[in-house]
Amino acid sequence: PPAQYIEAPKAPDALCAVFPVADLHVGLLTDQEEVGEDWDSKALGAAFQNTFGRLVSVTPAAGTAVLAQLGDLTHTDDQLNVTPQSGHQLDADTRYFMILRRAIATMKWGIDELRKKYPKVIYRGVRGNHDMTAHYAVTLALAEHYKDIAGVEIIDNAGEFYVHRFGVNMVLLHHGDRAKPERLVHFAAAQWPDIWGQTSHRIALSGHVHHMTRKEIGGMAFESVGTIIPRDAYAMSHAYSAQRSLISITLDEAEGEITRSKIGVNP
Repeated sequence: PPAQYIEAPKAPDALCAVFPVADLHVGLLTDQEEVGEDWDSKALGAAFQNTFGRLVSVTPAAGTAVLAQLGDLTHTDDQLNVTPQSGHQLDADTRYFMILRRAIATMKWGIDELRKKYPKVIYRGVRGNHDMTAHYAVTLALAEHYKDIAGVEIIDNAGEFYVHRFGVNMVLLHHGDRAKPERLVHFAAAQWPDIWGQTSHRIALSGHVHHMTRKEIGGMAFESVGTIIPRDAYAMSHAYSAQRSLISITLDEAEGEITRSKIGVNP
């Protein structure tokens, strides 16, 4: 159905709330006997609505919200159920058509939840190593769905990177699999020198590693954000572990980051 009009309440234009969402892997299938938890795309949808909904409720009101989808939104990129580059076998819970449909529905739900609180909502998705082409379909579907809705901007270009400038803040989005933090920071300064020179608070947000890290490098902080999904059989076999959560970052146009909110997932 067409997108409906939602009247968001008034909010301070001097604030921007950034919601980084990484590695949801819609379509991932896990088994309790193998990894300690049963999981599929329906479980992901329910967990995202609960966690992201609570996160929005505790994040300060702002004039703008950015839903930063940092890649690997879908677990598979086609019906073959293997990773696009290395061909590793993936455990998928349903047909690719349904995985794609549920991924679009999940992002649409997140956008609409933000619209209830924030007058302007910006969505930008980036490529992951699992969804190298699927993320295009998600973005184009959202762009078509919201094309006549004031207050919603779907950034639908195909670029590998996205930079959002808000006052003295520079926010760079990338999946994090193709450039090490040091190279990414140097690249940001060289690629966007005007934005770099006009800002004093800079952060690069990435996913890929499924856990939270932070590193300050030459004028920019590099962060990987966690995810809400459980480990798959591969991660369990390699003894990986991480806390599961979603975060938001509130930026002031003149003072930089002023607060963060975090909602965890208890398995």
